Amino acid sequence: AADEGDRGWCRNRFAFPTPQLVNAADLACLSCLGTWWAANDQWWLARVDTRYHSDPTPAADELYEEWRTEQERRRIGRRPGTG
Repeated sequence: AADEGDRGWCRNRFAFPTPQLVNAADLACLSCLGTWWAANDQWWLARVDTRYHSDPTPAADELYEEWRTEQERRRIGRRPGTG
């Protein structure tokens, strides 16, 4: 399975139009931009700098609030029983 680290999802749109399950030895995700696949997240997590993950994100917070407000407006605008 993909969770075991021997296969993973190639989401490189330059390689495939839709995500493809590939083996660790495949070069299916190799493109001129690099390889866009790792067998599991542990590979990335071992290399990522997480010191800044708790920094404020005002632009993302504002975008999320706009989205949430729009979702609430749509929910209120629906007639009961229409889904």
